[in-house]
Amino acid sequence: MIRERLGLLLVALAVLLGGLPVHAQTIDPHALYESRCARCHEPHASAFARAQLKTQGDVVIGIETGEELSALLDGHRGTNLTTAEIRALVDHFAAMMTTGWIYQKKCTLCHEPAVKLARIWLIMRDGRLMGRYTGRDIEVFLGNHGRLTAEEVQIITKMLQRQLGQP
Repeated sequence: MIRERLGLLLVALAVLLGGLPVHAQTIDPHALYESRCARCHEPHASAFARAQLKTQGDVVIGIETGEELSALLDGHRGTNLTTAEIRALVDHFAAMMTTGWIYQKKCTLCHEPAVKLARIWLIMRDGRLMGRYTGRDIEVFLGNHGRLTAEEVQIITKMLQRQLGQP
């Protein structure tokens, strides 16, 4: 009885001190890339993807090897990525590659990387991407910003939502 209570007390203490997660955490692919990949590859995932990856159908592959990215990352040079981390990176690159690099072509001249812009200046409110401080509907705003076409507005809006961890 005392042993069980002591065990529960230790678990509760660990949770309170942050030693055990209270809920599942999602993987931030940007932070993962920067901490585990950027020391050998390009500093930003988008630059890496543009230089090193392509898609064949729905599969992301390495340009040089022709191998699926998920297979490349499994045991890649001692990075010891978990299956969940590999999936997060593969999904991140796959989503990135569907944008046609519009942000890099039209936005980076004036703006910081998309992840920084989104996480500092934007927020999701009632299912809409909004300016955190202006309250502006970003999809509407982009319709008259940066010479984006209607299709590009949709792509950029979706991409910025993804930067905030929103589908």
